[in-house]
Amino acid sequence: MDIKIITVSRQFGSGGRIIAKDVADKLGWKFYDREIIEKIAEKSGLAKEFIEERGEYASAGQNLVYSAPAGFGGFSTGQSVFDKLYVMQYNIIREISEEGPCVIVGRCADYVLRDRTDCFHVFIYADMDFRIARAGGIYKVDAPNVERYLLDRDKKRKLYYKYNTDRVWGEVKNYDLCLKSSAIGLDTCAAMICDAAQHKTVGPVRKSIASAEKAMTAAAKKIATGLKKSPAATATKNIADDIKAAAPKAAKKIAEEVKKTAPEAVHKITAEVKKSSAVAGKTVAAAAKKIAANVKKSAPKAEKEAAEAAKKIASGVKKAVSSRTAKAKKKTD
Repeated sequence: MDIKIITVSRQFGSGGRIIAKDVADKLGWKFYDREIIEKIAEKSGLAKEFIEERGEYASAGQNLVYSAPAGFGGFSTGQSVFDKLYVMQYNIIREISEEGPCVIVGRCADYVLRDRTDCFHVFIYADMDFRIARAGGIYKVDAPNVERYLLDRDKKRKLYYKYNTDRVWGEVKNYDLCLKSSAIGLDTCAAMICDAAQHKTVGPVRKSIASAEKAMTAAAKKIATGLKKSPAATATKNIADDIKAAAPKAAKKIAEEVKKTAPEAVHKITAEVKKSSAVAGKTVAAAAKKIAANVKKSAPKAEKEAAEAAKKIASGVKKAVSSRTAKAKKKTD
């Protein structure tokens, strides 16, 4: 599809309007800048000076503070003048875009026509020194501080654009081509825009990119949903549940084994003492001495046996838990 419309957004003093007019002349297309202002003034009854200033720049009244009086310019009571002005401007831009090839300067035209694939959106910017020189020499800006004046204009354009489009004015992703007029000159900018406009694949490529982005987003969502429902996720949860359920049982079994083994160890020590007492039988003193000796001898041994028994039990429980986990994993796989 051929490019039929070029929108030119620009910093004040960058030469964007002159570049846009040059492009329209070279291509033989209609040019819209003040022409839009005149159309709005004719339909609304508003002063051209007011439209020119408030059709691109935010003001203190932009926050819906000021309202149009009943019947003024066809506006109804309670409706913001600024909102009504933008709506009229929006509709006029849509209308002229249907009348044939044209170049439109500013007024959020890049946003208004964002859904058309036969449009080419350009942003012109420049160094501050370049802008200051043009502001004073060409536009005859009479301000104590020209740089501050230009920064203020930029700020108001950004606020106006953000208020009406919810996008960032001058942000690269909103345009097809961004040119620094102070670096390459106004004539070169115009020539580059003309060349780009005559490139017939710009519109379809932009549309293909948008479609690809949507497809990638949809695919990512589908993959994420699939992962949540996958067997691997279910298996992982089952293993975690098994381990959580087995841990208390294993701890209880260890406690029971220890409790069961302790009395047996004590009983064994007692039997050894009785045996030693029977063998000792000559005299009470000798028996007592021998019993004491046997008790002293048997105690460490019994403690050692109890420790080994507890260690053996713990090892058995650990193997049981490992075996259970391995079976659960094998079953899941």
